[in-house]
Amino acid sequence: DRTYEDALISVKKYIQDKKFKNNEVGIGEGNTNTRKFFEERKVKTKAYIKSAIAELRLRVDDYSTEEFIEEALSDIAGYSILDDAFEDDEITDIFVNTESEIFVEKNGDTIPYWKKFRSTQHYLDTVQRFLTEAGKELNGGDKKITHFELYQNRGCAIHRDRKSVV
Repeated sequence: DRTYEDALISVKKYIQDKKFKNNEVGIGEGNTNTRKFFEERKVKTKAYIKSAIAELRLRVDDYSTEEFIEEALSDIAGYSILDDAFEDDEITDIFVNTESEIFVEKNGDTIPYWKKFRSTQHYLDTVQRFLTEAGKELNGGDKKITHFELYQNRGCAIHRDRKSVV
């Protein structure tokens, strides 16, 4: 059995290797920043995750296979812990201040979000993935504030002015 983080690393490496072997790295048809592309990518990624679990014989501590598949899919190809907020039509804004300080605007009221990132690293990795997929950069220099669009959702990231770059 493995921890979630260790299993996720194994699955990501498996997917990267399979995409490389299948010559799928860097391939994108048409606009890759659409909701349709996002949904199609999730379907492909879920198939890769299932293959990884079978081929690597992964068992994850404290997770059923289905729970791991859904959480890994969300971390690799979705909005991570923010998936529920993005799917809720009553939520109009999401404010992520830290890995554990998250608020949503729902029906005109700002309320605490019911999920938290697993760690600071999980939060930073998720923000970095969003920025990379949107073709944007955030740093402590000239790009302290970055506006981006990801799968037809607008976002804004602000650098924390720490030594480590988000």
